[in-house]
Amino acid sequence: MGCLVGRLFLLGWRAPGSWQILSLVCAVLIAAGAAVLPALGLDRNWVVLLFGPSILALAHGDGWLGNRPMVVLGDASYALYMVHAIVGDTMLGLAPPSSFVSASLAVRASFLGIVLFTMIGIALVVLLVIERPSRRLIRRAVERGLYACDRSWTSK
Repeated sequence: MGCLVGRLFLLGWRAPGSWQILSLVCAVLIAAGAAVLPALGLDRNWVVLLFGPSILALAHGDGWLGNRPMVVLGDASYALYMVHAIVGDTMLGLAPPSSFVSASLAVRASFLGIVLFTMIGIALVVLLVIERPSRRLIRRAVERGLYACDRSWTSK
């Protein structure tokens, strides 16, 4: 999905209508889908299909992805990828599926919001405590030549 969306963006593909409206519609559908799909007996992972159009719409919007909070979240995206399943499965495991499906829409949406914010919070901590310091260490090691390749064979 990411490769397709990236390619469409680089090719300058534009959907008809307003990008802001499309991104808002996708965001509402993602939230509603995550809360409603389990009640319909469907896997909540189907909402993933809406992330691609959402990102494409946001990238074409009024610079929403260029503001400081979004850049930081973009930096934390790999950390989010690494922790989302662990955090999500752990937190969703706290609520038995039968009680989640029978709960009101407001309760389900609130719980999913808490799960999402917890995932993002942990990803930001991983970014600040592990990723950025590791990047600095690797850059310093490269600058000092600790990982320099021996290129003596290329001079022949």
